[in-house]
Amino acid sequence: MGYLAPEYLITNRASKESDVYSFGVVALEIACGRKAIQRMAKESEMRLVDWVWQIYAKGRLLDASDARLDGDFDRKQMGRLMVLGLWCAHPDSDLRPLIRQAIKVLTLEEPLPNLPKTLPKTIYSTPTVPRLNILFELSQRNILYDSSIGLQSQSGIDRSTSLSTCQSSRASSAQSLFNSHNT
Repeated sequence: MGYLAPEYLITNRASKESDVYSFGVVALEIACGRKAIQRMAKESEMRLVDWVWQIYAKGRLLDASDARLDGDFDRKQMGRLMVLGLWCAHPDSDLRPLIRQAIKVLTLEEPLPNLPKTLPKTIYSTPTVPRLNILFELSQRNILYDSSIGLQSQSGIDRSTSLSTCQSSRASSAQSLFNSHNT
């Protein structure tokens, strides 16, 4: 966990984009001297990507650099590595760079991207891969997929209600998928 791209948790399939996400997390680990997930940290500081993006939003990105370096680093290079890490770990896989773009940014062949100041919300559209397996896996992970509102975790929701809702949703989705696939 921590290295897996958000879309991987839904599709359970690796892609070039999910590899770029992992590369971004590793870049942030190197720059910050922290692990991808800090289990003992405050909730807002637990996930490295979220924590760095919060600091970036305040305009103080270098505050996230590894404290053990005691400021002994090239500030421009450190900032470049951290912005690149955030870009690669962007929650929207379509907005992540290609790995060759990332390398060009690192080698100063391309400029840094303009990232939003706040961490963008992750939005998933209805999966286009065969949905029966995905719907089953989502229900097994206690996640409900509703195309009108996206994904919902089942924590904090009445289990009996959510199970029947998920089964009903899975059955109707499976039927509509079957109908659309056979036409």
